[in-house]
Amino acid sequence: MSKVKLYNSKGSYLFAADPSKEIDRGGEGSIINHPKNSDQVLKLYHLGIKPSLSIESWNYLKQLGSRFIKPNELLFDKRGDLVGFSMDLLDKSFFRISQIYTKSQCTKLGISDTVKNKISKELISVVKEAHAKQIVLGDFNPYNIFINKLGDIQIIDVDSFETPAQEHSGRLLDEVRDHYYLGRVSEMSDYYAVAVNVFRLFTYLHPYKGIHKSWKSLEERAIKQISVLGDVTDLIIPAFYEPIKDHYLEDQFKQIFNSKNRFLIHIDQVSTIKRVPLSKLTTRDNLHVKILASNVVGFYFNESAGYIKTDEFTDLFLCDYIGSLSLTERVANSEYDFLWVGNKNILKVKENVITLRKEKIRNFEFPENFKFVQIDHLVVGVDWENIYYFNPDKVVNENIAWNKVNSWGRGFKFDPSPIQFTGGVARTHFRTGDTINSIKLPLHAKTLNLKGNIGVISYLGGDKTKYNWAIINGLHLEVGKETDEILSFAVKQSGTTNYIFVPKDGKIDILRSSDFETIDSINFEEATSQSQLFITKSGLLLLENQVLYLINRNS
Repeated sequence: MSKVKLYNSKGSYLFAADPSKEIDRGGEGSIINHPKNSDQVLKLYHLGIKPSLSIESWNYLKQLGSRFIKPNELLFDKRGDLVGFSMDLLDKSFFRISQIYTKSQCTKLGISDTVKNKISKELISVVKEAHAKQIVLGDFNPYNIFINKLGDIQIIDVDSFETPAQEHSGRLLDEVRDHYYLGRVSEMSDYYAVAVNVFRLFTYLHPYKGIHKSWKSLEERAIKQISVLGDVTDLIIPAFYEPIKDHYLEDQFKQIFNSKNRFLIHIDQVSTIKRVPLSKLTTRDNLHVKILASNVVGFYFNESAGYIKTDEFTDLFLCDYIGSLSLTERVANSEYDFLWVGNKNILKVKENVITLRKEKIRNFEFPENFKFVQIDHLVVGVDWENIYYFNPDKVVNENIAWNKVNSWGRGFKFDPSPIQFTGGVARTHFRTGDTINSIKLPLHAKTLNLKGNIGVISYLGGDKTKYNWAIINGLHLEVGKETDEILSFAVKQSGTTNYIFVPKDGKIDILRSSDFETIDSINFEEATSQSQLFITKSGLLLLENQVLYLINRNS
């Protein structure tokens, strides 16, 4: 792939950019490495795409403050056509706001109601700032809003904003499109989008989601003004939904979602109804159920080992026997920054030092810009120029088995499984035995969640986020049937068939991988569609409302 020569607005040559050094990709363009400034990146529009930006519009956008990742310098080709721009690199501590639209992720990341209050006020504040400068955000969707654990906020896709010099394209993600007003972009549509995002932040649910007897689509519900805050006689509301207890804020949401009013909501202090953990269980119907822990703030298991993290301690386990876990070690949370879980070894990493029990690993030093993801019992890490592979079970004489491959690591994102962008191609990395392989993704994936060779892939289909089951067959990823959003699932292999366990409200569905059809269900009233699942040799682990259950069917 040849480099692209870029010029400023006066025709002076600036530098040549390498499109193969891709960091991310969207519908309009690619985000690539800045060849001269490591604190910035470039957005280059795809060929055939008319830029959503002009010099006149840029003069408005550059007035915005530091919470907006806005164009720094406009870039042109030799003919003087606008082809892209430079912008600040998003700090690695920021992540999409959609990651805290589930209870378990809020707990894992330590996102309290105090932090949510701050985020909500920031969402309101950035809209006020933009409107004061005659700018309308338009597509204020969760993919364009990034936050950190402190509640700070960064807004991307700024070049698409509407200004007095440039109309909005009208391309909006369906979940923030104001269908009642025909999707028209205006200050009122920004007010609506803020309300949707804040509502989801506290309740974990879109106001027009759930299953209605007559009106099936989000668009129909929005036009009919049938939200979860109105008459719910014919509406099935997901069990994970947490109603807002603050009557002042609830009344504002009702005015917006149950009528045609549009205004910028006001946040004071918000409290939500908290569920009370259930008492310990032993048997029910044909199940044997054991509560392993409450107040769980994090956990991870592969088939053979894992950990359970509570407020002060983390317990490390082996899964040796059906129906029970073997505790191998209890560590204080202050003793590690993160854990690497093998089939038998669990390594602690603290301040870039790896230890196995008291033994320090001496043959690896963490590079700059390092990040990692756990794939079953293996660990895959990247820096900007390399991929690293680790096997926590292979530790001999204070040395861990690892290797490095030169590859464009800066193009990786873990969402939650790895997606790598390079040269216009998206790939994922998956485990086969003790080896990590890569395959090309057939779709431009927004997110990918792989468990073994089974996954759920999300992508933008028109103005909607769509989800499909997928299966890795050899070195090909085959896209299966469309599904609803699946937040968690677990996979158990039996012979040549994979069985997929999917939590739903009051049950756990079991699907077969050949056609992704439901063939059985386990009735379990505590389950919701936001429960987290892992399959182990000891049984099925389900986390709901910070309570961790071990579930087995009676033989």
